[in-house]
Amino acid sequence: MAHDANKPDGAVDRLIAYITANNYSTGDRLPSIKDLAVELELSPHAVRDALLEAQTVGLVRVQPRSGAYVQSVSFSPLVAAFTKMLPRSLTGDDNNLLDLLEARRMIEADLVEMAAARRRLADLVPVRNALQGMYADTADYDAYVRLNEEFHLGLARIAGNQVLLIILRHLLQLLRAVLVERQPANWRDEASAKRETDAREHEAVYSAVLASDPGAARTAMLVHLRDTTESLLPTYATKPH
Repeated sequence: MAHDANKPDGAVDRLIAYITANNYSTGDRLPSIKDLAVELELSPHAVRDALLEAQTVGLVRVQPRSGAYVQSVSFSPLVAAFTKMLPRSLTGDDNNLLDLLEARRMIEADLVEMAAARRRLADLVPVRNALQGMYADTADYDAYVRLNEEFHLGLARIAGNQVLLIILRHLLQLLRAVLVERQPANWRDEASAKRETDAREHEAVYSAVLASDPGAARTAMLVHLRDTTESLLPTYATKPH
């Protein structure tokens, strides 16, 4: 199918790809709209709209009679704008909560696989510290939730994808209240089966990353997050597809 140069769909994505491919830095001036239209295979009108849209999320700065300048090369403003679109009310319904947990599972499976392939031993020190602290005080469930986030975000940082890291951080923030509200009733018991299973699963994830085994890390993370979903949603109907 021929590309419609007047249709702006995906124009911002093309602009981001162009900036990245050409190694532009913050403050660099972009080519004129006419030249960008040729480079991006878009109409000048579509390029103008893409620049204005990119400006609203902090990627570029458009100065009249001067041109467009790169304002951010990390693209975290774009991700931040995206995450703001996820209302906290999503966690109030089990079907919506299931969507959040599914999104988390998909993201973390890829992230932990990348972490296992890229990790250096020094990178794992804060992850190991978080893991050890998670079960140090069984009476402090709030501390467990915080350290649990540090463990998962620590692995995501090792993976190195800043966009997925920002999205995961926001998902974990959305899920934090749910984890606290639906904590296992027997968590503080000395012989809590749920806590023992949780610790074993986290250790399996860590061990696979330590061993630089991407496949095992992915499998261990999927098992862990499957069990997390089942514990947060003890009863729910299968969603229609």
